[in-house]
Amino acid sequence: TVIDHGTGRTHEHHPPGGEATAGALWTTNVMTPPSELPSLIDKGVIVVAAAGNDDRVVPQYPAAFPHVISVTAVDDVKVKAPFANYGTGWVVMAAPGVGITSTVPVSSGVLYAAWSGTSMATPFISGAAALVAQKFPLLTPEQVRNRLYHTGIDLTPYNPYYPDQLGHLLDLGAALAD
Repeated sequence: TVIDHGTGRTHEHHPPGGEATAGALWTTNVMTPPSELPSLIDKGVIVVAAAGNDDRVVPQYPAAFPHVISVTAVDDVKVKAPFANYGTGWVVMAAPGVGITSTVPVSSGVLYAAWSGTSMATPFISGAAALVAQKFPLLTPEQVRNRLYHTGIDLTPYNPYYPDQLGHLLDLGAALAD
């Protein structure tokens, strides 16, 4: 199971013989984790959270909790989005988060609109984590996190004022390669 704090959605992945954990967590900026977080991680749940949109280096929670895949946003040329939070040691991954087309619920149905934010980048990473976990079912959540990071693209050359503070840009093809 992958829990995406950016959107509040849960992506189910059932390892062979494994049990999925139902439900989703909420986004919070408190300094203590939701009481369920350690238990879910112990059960093999991959937790992905948006890093925040304050252009700050200060760790944000739940993104900065250990074992969480925190996600910041970049634009179409791999440059940090002006609003995106950043930081060494707590931001793990980056994905497109500027002008992302998404559905918007309205009273007459559903419309489409372009939105920007680390919450728009987070679904790229949660979806990638679910695909990696499905393709490599013996990986632990920490190994999925490490695989996404180590197969990603170093963003420091594109962002010299943020050395090692933006995580790695998702490279899904590399993450899924045998």
